[in-house]
Amino acid sequence: MNLTDLRDELDQRTQDLSADIPSLTAGIAGKVRATKRRRAGGAAGGVVAALLVVGMAVANQPGRPVVPAPAATTPSTSVGADGMPSRVLPDRPGDVVKDGLRLRATVAEDTLAVGVIGDPGERVVRATWTPRTQRVAYVVECWLPPGQDPATAKETWVRASISGQEGYFGGTCRADLPTAGDLSASITPGEPGEGNPQIRLGTDTTLRVELVDRDGRPLTNPGVRLAAGIYELGPQLPIEDDRGQVVGALPEVVEHQGYRYLLGPVVYRSLASGALPRVEAPATGPYLVRFGTVGTGRPGADPGFFQLGGLGEATSLVQEGGLTTAPQPAGAGQALSLQLAEGTLPKDGYGVIAIYVPAH
Repeated sequence: MNLTDLRDELDQRTQDLSADIPSLTAGIAGKVRATKRRRAGGAAGGVVAALLVVGMAVANQPGRPVVPAPAATTPSTSVGADGMPSRVLPDRPGDVVKDGLRLRATVAEDTLAVGVIGDPGERVVRATWTPRTQRVAYVVECWLPPGQDPATAKETWVRASISGQEGYFGGTCRADLPTAGDLSASITPGEPGEGNPQIRLGTDTTLRVELVDRDGRPLTNPGVRLAAGIYELGPQLPIEDDRGQVVGALPEVVEHQGYRYLLGPVVYRSLASGALPRVEAPATGPYLVRFGTVGTGRPGADPGFFQLGGLGEATSLVQEGGLTTAPQPAGAGQALSLQLAEGTLPKDGYGVIAIYVPAH
């Protein structure tokens, strides 16, 4: 996506989320911030400009099965549209499976605490769990039936809330089902790496997901599907500023198209120094590069846009305050550098480049 396309998309979303949706505006803003934090899934600790190679020591917490799934079979392997290895993982015990949709019991090192997939036309679904950690991510999903009238689609929204907490979050429903039917967490509450302090450990808590119109009124649609779920997050590597405050966190293990990748070299630098991070790419692929900025904040200012040098002209742009991931099927050992594509350099926050390598 080039800068013009990205700005057009942001402008369109701004128009769609106008002030005529008073009951959802705050919630949508919260989801945007949460999605930014999720992408920011940030990087190492301390103010350094040197290369940090992180060893993996991951704790695999036991899941709590919701719906039994068939025994595992051999996954099929292929190459995805991005040139990266791709495979559809078989159903495993603890997965929640219904009508071709699936909430996996474990994704990378994130563990499903509870998950619910609604029936067609069901306008409310609830997922109740007993929190063991405040570091969680929510699955809040809504899909429109095929051939949905555009005018109806525009008025069809999904709204979510957590028992014992004020406010809502949500957004519009999607037109397309996820690849291979796998659902994923899209909202990470709280501060990066720290979780949501409003979650009460050991107390039954419910994530409520419902269908509403643009004004937040209850809505029914016979073909809509809803899903709700909670994932307990796996180990993460924090990014701390020079005062020891966590401004971002990178998951130590991620998945891409059915394969696991481990966090390897990480470089980040304070944007106030005027210098941006650089790192050497692996000599061979495949690998993933996560890059961007964390911990920035310029209320009322036009955000900057960043890109990654060394990967060619097709590198995605990422808005200030978030990270994006660039899959790389092959390696060349070239120098990778974070670059300011447009705007001015923020005076706070950190530029980040992190490389994930295949888990063998």
